[in-house]
Amino acid sequence: MSMRHYVALAYLRDVEHAPQQLMCEIFGVDANNMVLLLNALEAAGYVARIRDPADRRRHLVELTDAGRAALERAEIAQGAIETRSSRAQRSRARDPARAPRSRARRAALATHSPSVHPPAALSPKPALGTSGILIG
Repeated sequence: MSMRHYVALAYLRDVEHAPQQLMCEIFGVDANNMVLLLNALEAAGYVARIRDPADRRRHLVELTDAGRAALERAEIAQGAIETRSSRAQRSRARDPARAPRSRARRAALATHSPSVHPPAALSPKPALGTSGILIG
């Protein structure tokens, strides 16, 4: 299921009998792209389009039982992915060998003593004596 399909199904779960034109406006897509999206969802059996009884020119879109089940499966899969990702991040945070290099680099710089190895910008520049020999 694509993210567009997921978002459309989630919206339809919350809004019963959504006008197709309103979905275009909310999703920020033109009517042709909305028709293509709804055609795919309808072919999968996830949505049904019905005529608006108040205005036969308009279509209302509703989520089917199959669409509700597909959305629930997608939400379970999303939750599983988030859980695995969270576990992996916690594991990396606990394992110093897998810690980001920047953390190790900061630790090395914190223990670095400028008096032992001064950075090049702070080192005294050697000067040439009158005989052309480096002093310092």
